[in-house]
Amino acid sequence: MRKCLFIMAAMAGASLLTGRALASYLALDDFDYTPVGSPLSGHGTWGLITTSGSPDPTIASGSLSHPDRLANAGNSAQLSGTGDAGNSKLPFSTTITSGTVYYSMLVQVNDISNLTNTTSGSYFAGFQPHTLISPAVTSVATGGGNLLIHRDADNASAYNLGVAASAGNAGNGDRVFDTTEFQQGDTVFVVVGYEMNPGTNDDRAFLWLNPDPSTYGAAIAPAPNVTSNGSDTVANDHGPVASFYLRNNSVEPDHTLVDDLRVATTWQEATSLTVVPEPSAAALVSLALLGFVSRRRR
Repeated sequence: MRKCLFIMAAMAGASLLTGRALASYLALDDFDYTPVGSPLSGHGTWGLITTSGSPDPTIASGSLSHPDRLANAGNSAQLSGTGDAGNSKLPFSTTITSGTVYYSMLVQVNDISNLTNTTSGSYFAGFQPHTLISPAVTSVATGGGNLLIHRDADNASAYNLGVAASAGNAGNGDRVFDTTEFQQGDTVFVVVGYEMNPGTNDDRAFLWLNPDPSTYGAAIAPAPNVTSNGSDTVANDHGPVASFYLRNNSVEPDHTLVDDLRVATTWQEATSLTVVPEPSAAALVSLALLGFVSRRRR
């Protein structure tokens, strides 16, 4: 009877581990949706947010690959430089009100024809404090940890990526760009961190571009490429974090693909090459198996 109980405990622990392995992630999405060309909203828990009836991102055929990341299955999400503020929002089941939240994804820009801005750029991904479909991300009162893009000022065939602690007006000082020149067709592993602090105008955002693979899954994040220090005086701070968005906009590239999205509260989870199980679940499995082995030895 006791032997049977130990076996049942081990099985229950293993089941718990499987069920909870994703529990500490706010979102995981490889965009394995069909049909190709359909709107992203309506797939999974993605919803459409827009102020002018513009289309949201769509499902694109095939997945992105990166030499330092695992191979992906399924399809990807495509952002287009058409319309105005057509956004897809992915709400989380948990709202984060303090600390740092990360998202990582593969980004491939394939056409920068519409990308003429070489200074403040435009944002196309980030966090929102709302789980509801409205308000739209275009409101200056929403949006934190925003991923930015603009055309390189010295090389018209290249673009740069940046980050902003807020989605406020372009001239508020929050928008900070890295100087790395990326070409059309490059696949970039992007990690953004958004730090919520208790004061006013003191939230920060961090950007990593193709970080050193030796830091994947590390307990502590390496130094970022650039940091936005939350100087926004237009809309104050933008926490909490309750959802993630992807955005179409007429001043952005005509064709951008996004894949392998992870949203988590640690650098380890956001960059690991595997899905990181919760320690409590893993410990439970180990304890159950240890008890079973101990019983067998008796």
